[in-house]
Amino acid sequence: MLRALFLPAIKLFNRFKYIQLITLLGSILTIPAMVAFSFYLAHVQNEIVEAKKGIIGIGYNQLLQEYLEDLQQYRAMSVTYLSGDRSFGHKLQEKKADIIQDIMQIDHYDQRFGNQLQTTAKWQEIKYRWYDLQSIDKSEDPYQNYLSLTDYYHDVLEYMTFLGDASGLSLDSEYVSFYLVNGIIKTVPELSETLGQIRAIGLITNKDSNHQLSYQLISMQSLLRSKLNDLEHEVKIIDRNLTSKHLSIITKHQLLQEKSKNIIDKIDQHINFLSRWEYYQLLTDTIEVCFSLYDSETTMLQEIYSDRVEKLMDQWYFLIGISVFILVFTMYGFIAFYLSVTETVRNIKSKSLAIVSGNLPMTTSLSMKEDLLDIGNTFNQITRNMHQQKISVMGQMAAGMAHEIRNPLTSIHGFTQFMKKGIEEGSMEPETFLQYLNICQEEIKAIENLVANFLILARKNEEATIEIRPVHLQTVLNRVHELSKHFVIEKDVFLTFRYDDENSWVNGVGTHIEQIALNLVKNAIDAVPAGGKVSLRTSIDQRLDQAIISIQDNGSGIPAERMKHLFEPFYTTKEKGTGIGLSVCKKLLDEMDGNITIYSEEGFGTTVTFRLLLTSPE
Repeated sequence: MLRALFLPAIKLFNRFKYIQLITLLGSILTIPAMVAFSFYLAHVQNEIVEAKKGIIGIGYNQLLQEYLEDLQQYRAMSVTYLSGDRSFGHKLQEKKADIIQDIMQIDHYDQRFGNQLQTTAKWQEIKYRWYDLQSIDKSEDPYQNYLSLTDYYHDVLEYMTFLGDASGLSLDSEYVSFYLVNGIIKTVPELSETLGQIRAIGLITNKDSNHQLSYQLISMQSLLRSKLNDLEHEVKIIDRNLTSKHLSIITKHQLLQEKSKNIIDKIDQHINFLSRWEYYQLLTDTIEVCFSLYDSETTMLQEIYSDRVEKLMDQWYFLIGISVFILVFTMYGFIAFYLSVTETVRNIKSKSLAIVSGNLPMTTSLSMKEDLLDIGNTFNQITRNMHQQKISVMGQMAAGMAHEIRNPLTSIHGFTQFMKKGIEEGSMEPETFLQYLNICQEEIKAIENLVANFLILARKNEEATIEIRPVHLQTVLNRVHELSKHFVIEKDVFLTFRYDDENSWVNGVGTHIEQIALNLVKNAIDAVPAGGKVSLRTSIDQRLDQAIISIQDNGSGIPAERMKHLFEPFYTTKEKGTGIGLSVCKKLLDEMDGNITIYSEEGFGTTVTFRLLLTSPE
């Protein structure tokens, strides 16, 4: 029966010579491998292209930074000049010439790379708006002049963000470079603009003593503090990966913090006692430190991207070499196999001819050995071992379940005895009876939750009946935030939730996502000491079309030898843990086509990240 089924293929193969048959089998095995290798090479090549595009974006961003710096200086000089200080007239014209020079440099750069980044149309709008602003805005009111220039400055800031997206910088997933990109695209430019607005408003206020502007100046203190806190958070993260070559980032950041706090103090103490020049110089010096920090972070980011391109190129060349080596080695192996087969066949043929001629050989020595029996025995041994392992795992899970259920059952048994004795003797108060009854209910609920989680682990994927549908991610996580407040207050932990996109929809089950996030947040809270920090943050991976939810804590971290066991059922590092929480999380994510990863470093904390597929609302 079996031979009849394969008879057409057998007849086809029998028509081939050995060299033809081996060539056919070699092609069947080699071509798919080479195709897969080609796809991987294409992936590496694509990463090289993206990294080079990032370098182009960094260069473009540097030119925009120079443009922003000159725009800020022009705005300060302009409002000072219109406020009555005509000594700035000549400097104002020189600064306007610098801005034109900046525009020409950006134009030249955009002509080279604009088509690749798709930025030309947007840049032309920004450029011509500057010329329109110069030709239309003839206001002699310094405050109106400040408003129009500030509005244009914000347009340039938005273009800088657009450039980060167009060049792929905003999608950088590496830890340090992500914060460096955020710094040069958002944090540092926004901080410098806050200082620039304080400078411009203060110059107008010193002249006109306008109470509205004075209140506006004072109100910007909180904004400046917020920007300084954002920058401090980023620099702390970057500081862990700084080399001696880039320690100037820390020095400049400290200097910027000192100067900015000095400005805040002077605003608190009122600035009217400062002369116009002193006030201008105070803010200008601080803004220059801010842009100097920008230059240092940009230099570090350029080196990171250059090193990335270099490593990717080395990887690409290595893969090319490996593919050539595999091809040559495969050809060598199949040729050797062909020669081995033909040698064995010739040996058998010569012995057969000897037998035909009457010369009976005692033995026939063959180079090729029969391995099928060994393979069969090995397979049987593997089957027996797998069966034994399955029994062992089932026993381990049963023992774990028995251990976890025994504790609440013991409590229930004890309290029911107290209740029975109290009723029989008539000595138990109704309040005490209800208290014991509530405890029993809680213990029963704990057993139910344990059994429910165990059933989640035990069920097969094909037996799952969950309904995958669009879920509004922030709504679910807000519920988790509310549920976590009790644990935060109880342990005195600082918990933050941050959403990069507040309108993200994912494929999944709302209750499952809530269970996963709450479990991970509780784990993080348990891992930190009193006063520790836990943060949940969402972001979007546009390339993979996924929502990313990361829970980070600053606890003591997880030892490396324990990392590989974290998703094993009933394995726990907590004194009172059940050891099935992470297993359940992984199971639920598998059912929703999600995934989970854990990164931990002893002494620095743990980051747990899970991903879900993005979708559109129904």
